[in-house]
Amino acid sequence: MNHPLISVIIPLYNKEECIVKTIESITKQDYDDYEIVVVDDGSTDGSLALIQSLNNDKIKIYIKENGGPASARNYGVENATGKWGLFLDADDFLEPGSFRILEDLIHKEPHCEFFCCNHYIQADNKKTLFSTKFKEGYIRDNFFAYQTKRIRPRAGAALFSMSLLRNYPYNEQFWRYEDADCVFNIMRNTRAYTSPLPIMTYNRNNSDASKPRKNIAEDYIGHLSYDGKGCWEQLTLYNLYLQGCRLYPEEMRRLYDPRKMYNYKVWICKKIITLLTVIGYI
Repeated sequence: MNHPLISVIIPLYNKEECIVKTIESITKQDYDDYEIVVVDDGSTDGSLALIQSLNNDKIKIYIKENGGPASARNYGVENATGKWGLFLDADDFLEPGSFRILEDLIHKEPHCEFFCCNHYIQADNKKTLFSTKFKEGYIRDNFFAYQTKRIRPRAGAALFSMSLLRNYPYNEQFWRYEDADCVFNIMRNTRAYTSPLPIMTYNRNNSDASKPRKNIAEDYIGHLSYDGKGCWEQLTLYNLYLQGCRLYPEEMRRLYDPRKMYNYKVWICKKIITLLTVIGYI
């Protein structure tokens, strides 16, 4: 059995207004060595019927009870047959030529397991490049690069070996920022290779990421820990902590001691980031 080079894994829940455009951004690529793994996570609208009507043998559809985006992504990884995995949200879009860019990176760096490309952000009618700081090459410190916008492995812009995804599954307890938990685990243990070329568009118009959960236990923000983390990762987590203080003020006061969250390491890193901003490095 021949396995495709890339499996595009799409968790789907009630996205009938945009899912066809998302799928077509893949099927209209000038490239053929891929599969699309759609995991319908209990949709109650017409999303599933729309995909089925496309009648494309590149699309593999799996239907499960609603369990959240982490559960859907793990289910997709379990059923994917590609050598590489690319997650794509059901309201985002691949840019033309994306697979060619990824294939070139794979051939150029055959021992790498984690690639990250640039991306666009679509907000209202404006489409902008996420960062002008991306450079091609290996990243020395993934979390420092994250703070300086030299890497941002969001869904659709990051490619992982399938073995890496199976070693670092999503925590199915999380329904919000579940991708941060998974990607941070990978970033802590795997050196990334980046490209300044944008391969996808993040559609912020339909983003649900800013909405808090009713139960903070379902949000990665409610489970932050500095244990075993370097200073730049601590700063990354501190920024999530500040966001949590705005979204869940009472719960965050109960869960975290602000004096420990804003420790000496974080203070130093914030000063360095401020200085780099002033001199134009960021």
